[in-house]
Amino acid sequence: MAIFQESTLRDEWQTYQLFRYGPVSLFFKPHILDEAVQFLKKQSYIIHEFNCQDYSSEADVYNDILLRLGIIQTDYNEISSTPFWDLLTEAKVPDESGLILVFMHFDVLHRNLPKCAQDLLEIIAGYSYNWLWFGRRFKAFVQTDDPSIIIKPLGAHEAYWNPKEWLIKNRTP
Repeated sequence: MAIFQESTLRDEWQTYQLFRYGPVSLFFKPHILDEAVQFLKKQSYIIHEFNCQDYSSEADVYNDILLRLGIIQTDYNEISSTPFWDLLTEAKVPDESGLILVFMHFDVLHRNLPKCAQDLLEIIAGYSYNWLWFGRRFKAFVQTDDPSIIIKPLGAHEAYWNPKEWLIKNRTP
């Protein structure tokens, strides 16, 4: 099981820091995101990266995610957040580590398809909490080129900046 134990927390501190503030972590500087991703890859996490600059419709977003996760084999023409929510139950989240979805240039999606961007993070947050009941870790790393981006609370939770870029001064170019 991938739950954190108080007795081994010192050994897992870096991983714990990446997960402690909820199912979505924001990143500004790509090299800080890359450090987190490389660290989790060494811990056998499954990482899928998505470039939000590639999306021009809600269907593009959801189809790409579901195809890359191996949940569907062909595009759905008019997929929206509701079937995406239903289909995401098929995601394979490993018992011993976890699944991380990395969204690069999320500010583009947030600007061009704001409802889709918010719905996407809401759905991921919901599933992240569901997977916790089974001791599994499912999370989104959201990289933005806008250090002032505002993500609405996800359920009753906010999306927090990662520990290295928590302070605004650490997000300046």
